Amino acid sequence: PKLMAGPSAAAAASTVRVLSDNRDAALGAVVSADGLVLTKGSELRGELAVKLRTGEVYDAKLLGYHRPTDLALIKVDTTGLTPVVFATAPGTVGGWVAAPGLGDAVRA
Repeated sequence: PKLMAGPSAAAAASTVRVLSDNRDAALGAVVSADGLVLTKGSELRGELAVKLRTGEVYDAKLLGYHRPTDLALIKVDTTGLTPVVFATAPGTVGGWVAAPGLGDAVRA
């Protein structure tokens, strides 16, 4: 697990919890510093909010949902978030993939 801590640290800084009716619904990736978050759309119902790693919670508004990919774009009213940096090089078959989770622990 510690081996993957470095590679997933940047992604973890851009990962938020998406809440639906005050319950964890999905993880989200911050895509802009001014509050745009990309998440799994099919899990979103009711009142939406985003919880940052700092514990701060912000109400969220659904801007759009692309059903074929199950991706939703939501907006929170805050600034100064850390946007994710997407990889530009393709992965390789059999290569490692690191992704952050909800807690502090990193899983491979």
